[in-house]
Parts: sequence; C-alpha cells; structure tokens
Amino acid sequence: MGWVSAGADRAHDVFGRLRPTDPDRFARAWPAAAHCTSELDRTLCLAAWTS
Repeated sequence: MGWVSAGADRAHDVFGRLRPTDPDRFARAWPAAAHCTSELDRTLCLAAWTS
C-alpha cells in the first residue's frame, strides 16, 4: 500500500461484496493527508512571499 491510497478504498470478496472497513487504514491515511496539506500550505505561502 502506497502513500497515495485512500483510507476508504475497500476490497471486494469473491462475490463482489465490499469487505468491512479497516480502521487501521483510516488511522494511517488521516495523519498523512494532514501532513501533506500542511506542507503544501507552507510551500505555497513561502513561494508567494518570495516571488
């Protein structure tokens, strides 16, 4: 699983039914998204002030 996978991506069983959600996947996805958003905000702000 890469850092680009979404927390809500769910696998299907052999009959095509959605498997239960994985709370651990959400626990990993939310902080990663918050960190990326924070870094993007910092980078865009720095670029705006230095250009």
